[in-house]
Parts: sequence; C-alpha cells; structure tokens
Amino acid sequence: MKGKEGETTSQAAKNMTIAWADGKLPSVECMFFASLRYVKPGQSIAEIILQQFPLLVADGISKDIINAALVQRGTMLILDGYNEYRKGTNTEIDDIIEMKILRRCTVVVHELSYISRAPKGR
Repeated sequence: MKGKEGETTSQAAKNMTIAWADGKLPSVECMFFASLRYVKPGQSIAEIILQQFPLLVADGISKDIINAALVQRGTMLILDGYNEYRKGTNTEIDDIIEMKILRRCTVVVHELSYISRAPKGR
C-alpha cells in the first residue's frame, strides 16, 4: 500500500484491521498489525507485536502463538510505516518484506511516498 503525503494511509492500514474485526475480510482468519517506526535490532516479529499491543499478553497470547499463526494461510500481517524504517535495522523484518520467510502469510507493507516539487520558476 502506498500513499501520498497528506493522505491518511496509516489510517487506511488501520481500517483494514477494523474491517477484519467486523467480518468484512472472510478469507483472513487472523490479523496482526505492527508499526515499523518502533522496531529495534534483534526483535522478532512476535516480540514487536507483543510490545506494541500489550493487551495480547494480558489475554494470554504468547510469542509461540503468534509465530504459529504467522506461518498459516489465512493470516495477514500489516507492517505500517515502511518509509520510517531503515533497511538493515532488523533482519527478520527485512526477510519478511523480501518474502524470504512467512511466505504463506499475507503481508501488507504500508509506505508513505514523498513527492518532491521543484520551486516555481525553474
């Protein structure tokens, strides 16, 4: 998913999770959302998700449960803020984006593209 500066593309990514929760994406059995803005080196995708959504821990969701879900068809992973992520920061995230791992999971990468405009008169 790619959007232009000023558009609410992060909100569009979040709206996908709401649509799923409302049953509007019947082919998606399980969905995870993670912001790439807060990714640290060495974190696993499961650790990233649990850090960003502590209520999952309170509900008894563990890294093992998330990892098991992510390798299944019918699971969607939304990675928001790719434009704020520096490639090489986290090997697992790089491998997910490059489709080296989690190939059965549907991965949606959200990126804001910046449009550079030349000054008038040039």
